[in-house]
Amino acid sequence: MSLEVLENIMEKKNLQQLIDKQVVRHRFRNASSTYDAHATVQGEMAYQLVDMAHKYVSNNQNSMLELGCGTGVLTREIIKSFTSNYFIVNDLVQEVFPTVFQIVLNSSMPHSFFLPGDIESIALPDEQDVIWSGATIQWINDLEMFFSYAAEALTEEGFLVVSTFLEHNFQEVKTATDRGISYKTKEELINLVNTKFEVLDMKDWEEQVWFDTPMEVLRHMRYTGVNALTGGTWTRADIREFESKYQAFKGEKGYPLTYHPVLLVLQKKSIYSEDEE
Repeated sequence: MSLEVLENIMEKKNLQQLIDKQVVRHRFRNASSTYDAHATVQGEMAYQLVDMAHKYVSNNQNSMLELGCGTGVLTREIIKSFTSNYFIVNDLVQEVFPTVFQIVLNSSMPHSFFLPGDIESIALPDEQDVIWSGATIQWINDLEMFFSYAAEALTEEGFLVVSTFLEHNFQEVKTATDRGISYKTKEELINLVNTKFEVLDMKDWEEQVWFDTPMEVLRHMRYTGVNALTGGTWTRADIREFESKYQAFKGEKGYPLTYHPVLLVLQKKSIYSEDEE
């Protein structure tokens, strides 16, 4: 990331702190063997995202790119319904490559490639018909720049199909720890998207996953890699404080953890419509 880009990010008033990508990489690498079993919400998001995309995106494409493929939760759903002459999968964690590439090799994609690296620092391959991303872009420090890069990488009127989370996501953890990602509101996300894309479809909802103890909440976050958002190393005192503060959220079903997913099917604005604006 260049100094100019870093300075632009720091000037944004709504960003409390930069996301440490090395911490994110480390935590998701450690969770690679437990993610699929515990990321049930992300699995449902992937299924619904592909189902939504069917209404707008042709089943057959020349080239598609998936950003932040992780262990292949969204990848599996994509290859069930879409084919592409070229299919490129990307992730920050290079260790997921053998697993995800095997998933792709078992599909009908003629040519497949793995592109390692941070979305914000690598060059995205151009002439993509569809760019996919499942539960990933919340880890991007500058979303405005991301949407610009994604638009440049797409063919004329290409599609960006993404899922992420809105402001109520993990609200209990953020209250108990005073740490976490500053998730966008729906309005903020739409404003960022509208500079380069038309919103064809959008859906969001809230759901709670329940646990017997606050420690199980922490384990769930560790098993899905999202403990990266709490930052740093926890001491025993930190854990005791977390357990104490989390008591405030106890309900009849136990201890809740709120997810606030959002799904978007976006189409790149044509150069003619941009000129008219």
